[in-house]
Amino acid sequence: MFRNYILMAWRSAHRDLSGFLINIIGLVVGFTIFTLTFSFAHYMGNFESGFSKVDRIYTVNRALAPGHPSGRLRRFHSFTGTVDGLRDRAPEIELAGRVITATVAYEKDGLYLPLEIRAVDMDTLDIFDVELIRGSREAFAGKVDVALLSERETAFHFGAENPIGKTFNIDNRRSVTVVGVYKDLAMNSHLMTNPGNRSAFDFLVPIDFYARLSGRSVKNNWRSTQGSLVNYVVAKDGVDIALLEQRLSEQLRANMSAEGQKYFSGLWARPITDVQVAGFEVEGVSIILLVRLIGSLILGIAILNAISLASARMINRTREIGLRRVFGSGRLNLAVQFITENTLFAFIALTVSFLASFDLFQALQELSGFDMHFGNMIDAQLIIMLVLTAFGVGLASSIYPILLFSGLLKNVSISRTLTLARTAGGLRKTLVAAQFAVVTALIFGFIVVQLQNQHLLSRTLQIESDRMVAITGMSPSGMGQTVAETVRKLPGVASVSRNALPPFHVAGSFTFFNIQGVTDNLRVQLIDIDSQYFDQLGVDMLAGRAFSDDRDADYLTAEEASINSLPHNYIINETAMRLLGFTDPGRIIGRSFMVNTGGEAPISSARTIIGVVPDIRLGLPTEALMPAFYLQRETYLTALTVVYGAGTVIDLPALNHAWQTIDPTAKVRVRPVSEMADVAIGPYRQQQIILFVITVITLTMAAAGLYALTAYLAASKRLEVGIRKVHGATLTRILQLLMWQFNKPVMLAIALGLPLAFLFLQTQYITRFSERIDLGLVPVIGTLTLVLVMAWGTTFFHIWRAARARPAMVLHAE
Repeated sequence: MFRNYILMAWRSAHRDLSGFLINIIGLVVGFTIFTLTFSFAHYMGNFESGFSKVDRIYTVNRALAPGHPSGRLRRFHSFTGTVDGLRDRAPEIELAGRVITATVAYEKDGLYLPLEIRAVDMDTLDIFDVELIRGSREAFAGKVDVALLSERETAFHFGAENPIGKTFNIDNRRSVTVVGVYKDLAMNSHLMTNPGNRSAFDFLVPIDFYARLSGRSVKNNWRSTQGSLVNYVVAKDGVDIALLEQRLSEQLRANMSAEGQKYFSGLWARPITDVQVAGFEVEGVSIILLVRLIGSLILGIAILNAISLASARMINRTREIGLRRVFGSGRLNLAVQFITENTLFAFIALTVSFLASFDLFQALQELSGFDMHFGNMIDAQLIIMLVLTAFGVGLASSIYPILLFSGLLKNVSISRTLTLARTAGGLRKTLVAAQFAVVTALIFGFIVVQLQNQHLLSRTLQIESDRMVAITGMSPSGMGQTVAETVRKLPGVASVSRNALPPFHVAGSFTFFNIQGVTDNLRVQLIDIDSQYFDQLGVDMLAGRAFSDDRDADYLTAEEASINSLPHNYIINETAMRLLGFTDPGRIIGRSFMVNTGGEAPISSARTIIGVVPDIRLGLPTEALMPAFYLQRETYLTALTVVYGAGTVIDLPALNHAWQTIDPTAKVRVRPVSEMADVAIGPYRQQQIILFVITVITLTMAAAGLYALTAYLAASKRLEVGIRKVHGATLTRILQLLMWQFNKPVMLAIALGLPLAFLFLQTQYITRFSERIDLGLVPVIGTLTLVLVMAWGTTFFHIWRAARARPAMVLHAE
């Protein structure tokens, strides 16, 4: 019996090959994207799952006192001495440890190469289940100049050779000896800062080694925090987060001075599972949820297509079904036949899509930047979901024809069957409206995102980045000046600027100013630059002058910068000018303001404005423009921006040689500014491409479904057209009537999808940007034009053929 069902399904597909192929291709695309998006979301959503204590691991962070001028009271990271003595004070805490990330240089064959290390406590090894396969923990515990390497790091440095006892010369100052090798950690962990990068959590040294190498106080230090340090605790079973935070705050109050406690209300705990999830959020929108939503929407459109086409195909099979009923086929037989056919088609599409996913997975890996393995992303739960979805597609595609023909038990006439098939079009119209409501919303969203991103990109710095190189990380002890003099002599170099913020660099220095008579607690960005900086960027002064090397107040040595009472000269941007109460750049030039930065013993000094420049965004496109104060302090000029002449090839080896001859162990990085621009701007361009691809896919699938559906429905209109022509209807009138009938669901979809998309983007997307576009008529008109042109273009061919039907031929056939 089942064999007969399969045979009849094959014959049905062969008779209507075009409809069958459109249905299968749509389902293949839907299942493929659904598989890729849900497997990716599954991988991202299971970050940290490889740790046995994952449900009890927390990061420890500081909470600022209410009323702090920054307004953001919860800050990530905490003090370097947070975990010292914590277990003795808080019996609810099982483990407490630190991880400090640092970049050092190690010697190999006379060269110094960069190396990322992680400084850890012994408890850190237990927190993250570090399992040694060579060496011993005892050789690491309580020692200083020792290291543990992952399997991956060991293979990179030593191949198959035993690394135990091998040494590394670090920064030409200290040597560490390898005392153990541990199993690689899972890639889907926040510890693997750059998944796929060899040096993520692969080279471990004791906290004491880092303290001695850097000269910084770490243990029991409650005076400083580090962005590269994370404190972790493991709570004992049954301890809730409220009690944990109470114990952590007690630790702060017991160790911090009374003066320091004025600025902090306590410490707060963050579940480790939230660390990477926050990294998968853009402006509060969960990327994981968004990825799942995209996959579901595209599969949903494919399913709607399948249901719509399955119901429409019944028009061409009504005679077959009527004859089968005449010859004794029961309702159950027909129902099983419909379910078998559509489920078989769904599983064919699922199989093809699963095979296609393997080929497309490499592209997904490159797009995401994560070192993922397809086998790790597909689990039993996802496979069961896909299989059940395929069954659901088969059942959903069969419900309409089953219901359509369920009334034939009492009346088995072929004419009754034809009448039911031709008049029951409500479901098909509903499906078309649902499809195009989604398509309309996506097109509108695509246009808005494109316009908003284009608006942001147009506000970024417009420079010839392919001619520029940034050299960062130089020590403030005069190294920058020496390297700058060497670089200026290199062939092809047009100019060199010393600064603290190269173009498209995301770092920056912020402080709070109390300006007498103007404002208190003004958060400003301090940017140290030299006299060449604005010339390199092509920024003209709105008023005043640039810095000059001949004026004492324009340039502060390290000693002078440490004396707060000395007068400084500043260049400010337009935003800072307005906050100081001026609208005309010319009127603020030469004005002096008494400024202090607060503290226990604030010292006021005169700051004179010598120039005003336009607002420029130097970093990410989404960065809000801040009041910027430009100054020139020797201590902070730790970067160079090098501009090569037009047509000159950038010589990166020569630039590297320039700093290596001065200090080969320095943590200097030489990067083309074009590469930095790609990092800053690339995600927004990538976002545009991804949204464009998604929109094209959904639009194509909806158009293909509408095209096939129109073919079936147009055939059913031939009799009506013939009768209307006999009664005098013109071709133009018939075309107008059919276009309206066929596109009425599309118009309904626009009326539903466009307002919903407009409301969502207006309230949830556009408001996230400090500089935003106006959702006016442009995206609305663009959406209407695209949807209507696509719908009319898709349906017109079949409508034209139906409208030109000859009455004699149509009525004779009937």
